[in-house]
Amino acid sequence: MDLLISASHTDTGSSPSPPSPNSSDSSRPAGRQANSNSPEGRQAKRSSNPAAGLQQSGAMDEKIIDVPAPLPVTSSMDKKKEKKAASIPFLSVEEVFKWAPFQLQVKAFKKNKYRFQMPLLTVQGVLAWALFTFGSVAVTACILAAIAFANIPNPCSESQSCWIPQPPDLTPAQGFEVESFAVGFLWFTVPQAAAATVGLLLSRRRARSRWSLAFVAVVSAAVAHYMQSRSVLVSITADPGDILYMILAGGGAVVFVAGDLLSILSLLIGGTE
Repeated sequence: MDLLISASHTDTGSSPSPPSPNSSDSSRPAGRQANSNSPEGRQAKRSSNPAAGLQQSGAMDEKIIDVPAPLPVTSSMDKKKEKKAASIPFLSVEEVFKWAPFQLQVKAFKKNKYRFQMPLLTVQGVLAWALFTFGSVAVTACILAAIAFANIPNPCSESQSCWIPQPPDLTPAQGFEVESFAVGFLWFTVPQAAAATVGLLLSRRRARSRWSLAFVAVVSAAVAHYMQSRSVLVSITADPGDILYMILAGGGAVVFVAGDLLSILSLLIGGTE
């Protein structure tokens, strides 16, 4: 009996005690803490604490609405903007006034399309002009020399009414002046003819040499024609009534001087070929 009682005591001492409600309650929070990271735990937290849920949703909304930083502006983007700005057409003054409710005079805004341009000669043309003037003088001198040596009678010597222009009667002083101008004219025609001939014979590859020869030829021609015009002026002063001689001799002298001035300006403005 004593053995049975001791055995029962030992069995009762070794048997586990029934779980108390406190111990079970203390063990439950650990399980909840362990399952708090799961989706169900998150939903339970939001339902138990709505303010915390709103804060978390607001934080998520802020992350979603967050705008990224603007891209840096590069030189290529600036060039594209400049191209777009340059491609924009600008209206002229005439087009703006065309659509205006009132009409305005826009003649002052129009460009002058009919500008005067002075005709310039080339180096080849200047050389040809110098040789042409020398040739005309040489032909005239040859004709007068042939008439003088052939002793051809003058048909206007006996008749006062004649269509052939006659040289006026000059005083000794006027005759000396005309003779000096004629000699100077002949001397200056020599370099004129030589420079014009050599310049025309040179090739176009020697542009600088051709320009220099053309300048020498046209300057010599200008001085020679100046002396010719002075001799013509003396003759017109001696006999101002001879209108035909005044027109022919005076007109020829003016044409020669004008051509020489145009040739000089063409060389100075146009330059070499």
